[in-house]
Amino acid sequence: MPAIALTTIVAVAGYAVIFLIAARTTGVTTPFSRLLPLALLAILAMVLPSIAGWGPREGATAWVFAAAGLGADRGAAVDLRQQRAVAAPPYSLRDLRDDLARVLGARVVGGDDDEVR
Repeated sequence: MPAIALTTIVAVAGYAVIFLIAARTTGVTTPFSRLLPLALLAILAMVLPSIAGWGPREGATAWVFAAAGLGADRGAAVDLRQQRAVAAPPYSLRDLRDDLARVLGARVVGGDDDEVR
């Protein structure tokens, strides 16, 4: 049982980090401490069934962003960015690195084998 709990915590933390990076790269400047509860609510909505890949998570993210005064459009944009990062790993790992570099104020140098400085 402890291994399952630890695995679950690591998975939720990973999704939360990707959500926070997605929020920053879509222009949300709200502090992470205010975004984290929104991320956890969006992650909670992931357990509900969806139809053709669209479902409760998209609606929940838009709703929690609207309820927090950040705008439903921003919530939907963050959710779509997060989906892109999670659903297409070979392409999105480079994008995620670039997004993280932008969030941290670093710059990416070079081509496909870029370095972050």
